Amino acid sequence: MCTTIPLTPPAKNDPPPMKAITTLSPEKRAQVKEMLEAHLLTKHSALERHKAALAREADLRRKGTKAIHGHIRHGYQTGWVGQLVRIVTHRPPDSPATPDGAPRHMPSWKATRDHTIVRPENPKKPIAVTKGTELTMDPKGRVQIKLPGAKAKFVKPEKAGGKSAGIFYGPEAQHAGIDACMAIAEAAKRFDQCEVTLKDGSPCWVGFTFIYVECKRLQGGYGVAYERKNDFTPHSVDEVLEAVDDFLRWITVEEYAQRAVKAKPEPKLGREDPDLPIATSAKPGKLRFARWEDLLDFLTVDQILRNGVHAEIKLEGNHRSCTMMTVFPVTLVGDEGWAPGGFNADGPDLENCSWTGKVRSGTGPVTTLAVPTWLEDDAGQ
Repeated sequence: MCTTIPLTPPAKNDPPPMKAITTLSPEKRAQVKEMLEAHLLTKHSALERHKAALAREADLRRKGTKAIHGHIRHGYQTGWVGQLVRIVTHRPPDSPATPDGAPRHMPSWKATRDHTIVRPENPKKPIAVTKGTELTMDPKGRVQIKLPGAKAKFVKPEKAGGKSAGIFYGPEAQHAGIDACMAIAEAAKRFDQCEVTLKDGSPCWVGFTFIYVECKRLQGGYGVAYERKNDFTPHSVDEVLEAVDDFLRWITVEEYAQRAVKAKPEPKLGREDPDLPIATSAKPGKLRFARWEDLLDFLTVDQILRNGVHAEIKLEGNHRSCTMMTVFPVTLVGDEGWAPGGFNADGPDLENCSWTGKVRSGTGPVTTLAVPTWLEDDAGQ
């Protein structure tokens, strides 16, 4: 005999129970299926587009070209750890040995394809790397390439400074920003000259070879960035990675102090070492980094959500085509827009000149645009 247990009736203020998808009508189920398929297709298309752009930039990076780096330096695959390393040490995620910008914090990895690495310190002697070749990164950031039957070669780490180190939330956010910036850039393609004010105060018409563009159209923003605080304290790559690892593994202050004691050489007899950590002084169980903010405070950097996108676009073929050089998330306070860059002219000294907002095509009519307030802050990252 089965006993039926009555369900407790819902309280007056309880929300109505959610309907299971199996109880939806065939029409509703079809709508939900269509929405899910469209969502997954959008994510898949964005990822495939990102992979293709990443492969193109990585191939250029291997050959020594680093001017085009929107995906390999600011794409989601670089990770927040890679961006923390960059803002603290100015070592970018991308390099000749790590051209795709993906993290290489493991001791070693193997090449997944045949390729050539052009070293900035010795560009005339590229290194041919075959699939399966083992690469190792040492504590100084150098990448060692173990070639069969030959002496190991090293690729030195490069520096890439900047006011911030930004990363996109994902392929969808990055390509939404790229598409919006390229749409704004269409308006600039019909002009080839702009008026600037020289450092002596006189106006001068000059040509321009690329443009800066900024937009903010995606609800929720495009990504995050890390910036050095005013009291920034330098740290090595090893110190950054050690701090991140301690944060992720919930390392206590006591464990950290004990590890520091073991790693520190014994002080000479007759000398005191005030910097030697004392393990017994730590409170047992207290985490070295209990919160995300504690890690950022140790590295003396801030994390900032970015609501806009900055792109630097090269104009080619008499301004008929555009090439995206770099793109990264920024905080856009003012309006969307574009501004010319890469000024060129015979004769006048263009150092420290500034754009007046006037543009034209050849000797045609002059158009006056608003000079963006963000121009001096975001260009050149």
